[in-house]
Amino acid sequence: MSAAVLMVGLGTSASGATVAGTALGETGGELGISSATPGVGYWIACSGLRNISSEPIDLIGAEVVGAPAHWRTGPVRAVDTRKAGAIALGARDETFAEEPGMAEDLSGQPLRVEPGEFSRFTYYLRVEAVSAPAAGRAEGCRVTYRQAHRVYVQDMALGFVLHSGVAD
Repeated sequence: MSAAVLMVGLGTSASGATVAGTALGETGGELGISSATPGVGYWIACSGLRNISSEPIDLIGAEVVGAPAHWRTGPVRAVDTRKAGAIALGARDETFAEEPGMAEDLSGQPLRVEPGEFSRFTYYLRVEAVSAPAAGRAEGCRVTYRQAHRVYVQDMALGFVLHSGVAD
């Protein structure tokens, strides 16, 4: 007699595949840093998220999509905006002295969004222009979520641009 073992991780479905999702709606416009400096990191906010489906979802990650070649993308943080308040542009320093609400990072756990509800969680993605000019625009934010034991990815508008402070 033989036994089969099936292992399912946080970021995979039972089949091991991810599927393009449609459960998320988004809010927000375009934000930017008017005088970005090469070598300085900025935490940028992924679009506000809303569960437009009839089932709950668990947010499990986010990443920058289509960053310019001269941008380095780094860590991701998830912040509870009910505790931290609205932090439109995130923070410019790693100590979060200017934005203490970003100090508590929830990105290592699933974040529940009920059907029809706006997420109280915002993902912040770190970007840094590594060369001058710092100017550039990311295409979007890819959000990974689980719904009904299946993992989905959905690209959302990022609405974020860095300006170098000179005519771009």
